[in-house]
Formats: sequence, structure tokens, C-alpha cells
Amino acid sequence: MISSFLILVIEPGANYKRRQVYNRLMYSADMRREIKPRVFFEDVPGMLLYADEVHQGGDFLEKVFILSE
Repeated sequence: MISSFLILVIEPGANYKRRQVYNRLMYSADMRREIKPRVFFEDVPGMLLYADEVHQGGDFLEKVFILSE
């Protein structure tokens, strides 16, 4: 009974909030400016980003490596 409540009610709400936070971080203009070429970027929770080349203030990345936990 409790596990059903957690799966049907709590988990979807938590996933929704997590996606909101993730999207806010990913699409913020400040984050794009902080991504530097050939430097690991770890400011997004649960994600590691590496770009070999960064163009136009972070709008265009080349040779990108993304690790998501």
C-alpha cells in the first residue's frame, strides 16, 4: 500500500521537479557562458559535460562528451 502511494504519487512529482530544475540550469544564459573549451563542466547536478571547442559564447559546442548519472 505504501509502496503504491510512493510510486503513483510521490515519484512523478519528484521527477517533475527534477526536470524543472534541470531545464532551468540547462537553458540559463549564465551557464552557457561558463562552459570553457577542454574543461570539464560539473555545475549541472548529475551530469558531467566536456566540449573540445566552444563557439559563440557557448551557443555552439564541438566534440561534446556528456556523462549522465
